[in-house]
Amino acid sequence: MSASIFKSPIERCEEIIAAGHEQQAVAGLQIFTEVDPSSCEVWFHIGQTRRCIGDLERAGSALTRTRESLEAESDERRNEDENRFRAGAHLSPD
Repeated sequence: MSASIFKSPIERCEEIIAAGHEQQAVAGLQIFTEVDPSSCEVWFHIGQTRRCIGDLERAGSALTRTRESLEAESDERRNEDENRFRAGAHLSPD
């Protein structure tokens, strides 16, 4: 059994990039965006890899998706915090 099956997709892609196969790394990462389209980590690595191979327009698009995913994640956390606060607010005496 290969130890590489226990590596994260990002670790595996970094190995593929180090071997000089950037296009294959991007293709592999793209698959993960189909599974989790809001993964800011995957979009970030796609953007960085595309930037390294000179595909600046698509790198910019991927990095924009990274920012959008981070903003959505931040909004979601803020909403969760507000909901927890409101749920507990009725417990404190006035």
